[in-house]
Amino acid sequence: MKVSIYRNLHNGLISIKSASSGLVLGHAQSVDVAWADFVVNEAGRQRVLRDRQKNVHAYVKGLLMNTRGFKPYKGRSLGPVYGALDTIHKVTIVSYNPYKAPHFVIKGTSDKVSKASLCTVSCDGTIAGFGIE
Repeated sequence: MKVSIYRNLHNGLISIKSASSGLVLGHAQSVDVAWADFVVNEAGRQRVLRDRQKNVHAYVKGLLMNTRGFKPYKGRSLGPVYGALDTIHKVTIVSYNPYKAPHFVIKGTSDKVSKASLCTVSCDGTIAGFGIE
């Protein structure tokens, strides 16, 4: 199932949104995504810069592989989930700060990140990616 995931500003969890319906399916402590694209909506970022108030404008799109601590929203379900990514050993930490860059970066650098073969997004703000482009 293709999804968009983002850190929920109200409950601190990761929101999982269906790419086909646009509905939030639920929330989780962490989510594994394959063939991930790191997306920033520039108009939303400009609103953050102008108003100095957070809004959801950056997310990760890809194929849902696994969740931990999933809680369905309004009785919705995830459908098929493919499996854990626990065989990955070498990961790169990715971060996003709208005040520092208009895109996701490798943490501690200004190197732009646009894709990952696999990534895990956690509710503590950590994004661990493998096969970063």
